[in-house]
Amino acid sequence: MRYFWSTFRLAWLSEPEGFAVHVLDEKTERIYTYSQELKTWHLDLSAMEYFFFPELQEHETLFTEMQREAVYAALPKVARMDRRDDVQRRLSNSYRAQIRKSGQVLTAAEVGLLTKPLKQRPTTMPLLQELLETRSQHKRWTALYLYEEDGPARRKAISAIRQNARLNISSKGQPLEAQHRQKRFHIDGVLQAHIAVEVKYVPATTQVIEERRVDRE
Repeated sequence: MRYFWSTFRLAWLSEPEGFAVHVLDEKTERIYTYSQELKTWHLDLSAMEYFFFPELQEHETLFTEMQREAVYAALPKVARMDRRDDVQRRLSNSYRAQIRKSGQVLTAAEVGLLTKPLKQRPTTMPLLQELLETRSQHKRWTALYLYEEDGPARRKAISAIRQNARLNISSKGQPLEAQHRQKRFHIDGVLQAHIAVEVKYVPATTQVIEERRVDRE
C-alpha cells in the first residue's frame, strides 16, 4: 500500500480547491479515496486517470506520497461533503452507491491503517451494516480492526462486536460472525504482518461451523 494526499485545482486557478487522501493498492493498481462522511475508502477512477495519465487531463491534481504515520494526521483535514452543493451531493451519492457494490469500497483496516492511532470507532461507520450485507452476499469477510500484534485489544474488539446490538443481526436475520487472522501489507517499502479482526453475516448453520473453526484457532 502507498499513501498520497492531493490538492485539486482548475488549470486557470493558482490556489488549491480541495484536499484529499488516497491509497494505491499496488497489487491491483487501484486507487481508493477517503470519504470523511462515511469513514470508508472508495474506488476512484477519476483519481486513477489523474495519477497514471496526468498528461491527458485538462485540470491538474498534485499527488504527494506520504508514510503511513502521516495518514493519521492527514485524515481529519479532509472536508465532509456539503450536500447542499450540487456537485458535492452527487459525489456523496456516488460514494453511498458504491457501498452496495461489492469490490468498490475498503475499510481503514483493509488499507493497512492501524486501529489505535486512527482514533476511529469502526463499528460506528454510518453505512457499515449495508457494507457488511453486500459483502456477505458474496461470502466476503470485512476487516474492521487492525493491530500490530495479537493480544487483549483484539480479544476486546471481538467481544465488543458480538455484543453490538445494532450490527449482530442482518436485515435478513443472519447472525454476525467474527474472526481474527494475520494480514500482510507492503507499507513504507516493508512487508508487515498485522492481526485483523474480520466480520461477516452467515446463515445459522454456517455460523456453527465457523465458531468451531475459530475456537480451534
